[in-house]
Amino acid sequence: MTSDIEPNEELHTQIQYRLIEKLSESERRYRELVESLQEIVFQSNEKGQLTFLNYAWTEILGYNQEESLGKPIHDFLHPEDQTVFQNLLTQLSGHDLVDSMAPSNSKILPNRQELRFYNQTGEIVYLELSARWIKLSNLDPSKEGLSGSLIDITARKQAQMREREKAELAEITLQKLQQTQIQLIQTEKMSSLGQLVAGVAHELNNPINFIYANLVYAQQYTEDLLRLVQLYQQQYPNPTVEIQQIIKSIDLDFLQVDLNKLLRSMQVGTERIKNIVKSLRTFSRLDEAEIKAVNIHEGIDSSLMLLHQHLQPKEDYPAIQVIKKYGQLPLIECYPGQLNQVFMNILSNAIDALNRNNQKKTIEEINNDPSKITIHTALLDSDWVEISIKDNGPGITAGIKQRIFDPFFTTKPVGEGTGLGLSVSYQIVVVNHSGTIECISVVGKGAEFRITIPIKQITTHSP
Repeated sequence: MTSDIEPNEELHTQIQYRLIEKLSESERRYRELVESLQEIVFQSNEKGQLTFLNYAWTEILGYNQEESLGKPIHDFLHPEDQTVFQNLLTQLSGHDLVDSMAPSNSKILPNRQELRFYNQTGEIVYLELSARWIKLSNLDPSKEGLSGSLIDITARKQAQMREREKAELAEITLQKLQQTQIQLIQTEKMSSLGQLVAGVAHELNNPINFIYANLVYAQQYTEDLLRLVQLYQQQYPNPTVEIQQIIKSIDLDFLQVDLNKLLRSMQVGTERIKNIVKSLRTFSRLDEAEIKAVNIHEGIDSSLMLLHQHLQPKEDYPAIQVIKKYGQLPLIECYPGQLNQVFMNILSNAIDALNRNNQKKTIEEINNDPSKITIHTALLDSDWVEISIKDNGPGITAGIKQRIFDPFFTTKPVGEGTGLGLSVSYQIVVVNHSGTIECISVVGKGAEFRITIPIKQITTHSP
């Protein structure tokens, strides 16, 4: 009996060893399979403290498995994602669950959640969480926790960010190209206009100066001749019949009075033309350096002179009043031609808005509140000046005000506006002069464009 039992015990022992070896081999292969997937498998208790980690935790994040156990997952997360994880923990907990062997009845996270973890070196690693809430032990029903996996998606996120950066860069580049195109178009237009204006001003200037200068002599000569005629009348009070007939036909008495008035009117007209020519030259500024210290009031006045006709009374309503409140300003370093273009654009828009508004009002309403443009300049401090151009027109709605400086945006009818004036004005003030331009408006109470520019240009900008 003894000899029969001993071999059976030895065989039993051998079978046990072989089973242990098989189980160890299966466990090793399973571990290698999990690790090869580079997927962190974890469990935590209801507080989010880690109770199980596979080796991928160390491979991906660099932390020691044993030292990480017992610590909250919260501690390894980016601060902005800590609240996200805590909300997920709250969302999954507090439900009637079964044991860990029945995951189909556990509370599962409906969607994978991207979370940012810090690795051991402090770098951000993007991991995708997939988890469920389970009972950790059938023996102790109160033990519940989180069971899940974390997949490393850092490479994918970095690729997405690179693509997003490329798209953003392409969008910015496109916007810059559009702005450059607009600026080039407008610059070319203004250059052509400036050349035309300067050419016309030059061609007008010489003959007008000639006429203006000779009018002085013409008036003097005329006065001398009239004195001579008067002297003849005194010395020879009884002229011949033929002279009497000529005196009557030309109405000598009226001619003597009206001739002086005529010459004075011609002088006023030539002075007006001289001022217009001067305004044209001031507006174009083609005969001056690009950046120069100038009196900006002259630029505003030149713009008003060129817009003079548009300010005059219309058939149905009176003239637009221009109120100047100029402060004591020093010479301002700027691109004079460009700044004059800004004044022209804003003043033109104000005149158009006032004229359109007048068309909707009765004569009585217009007379009670006549159209006005108020131009105010002031020294803000030793470095900055402010130019305000305000009208008492219909005002601008909030929606339009948000887009008012956008290229090609216009509220004018088709064919009446290009949508470039204020966009180019913004470019001139903000980019070329390191200043600011803003629109302040309340519907029904007019609109104000407030421009601030430095007195001296610290950095030379390309116009």
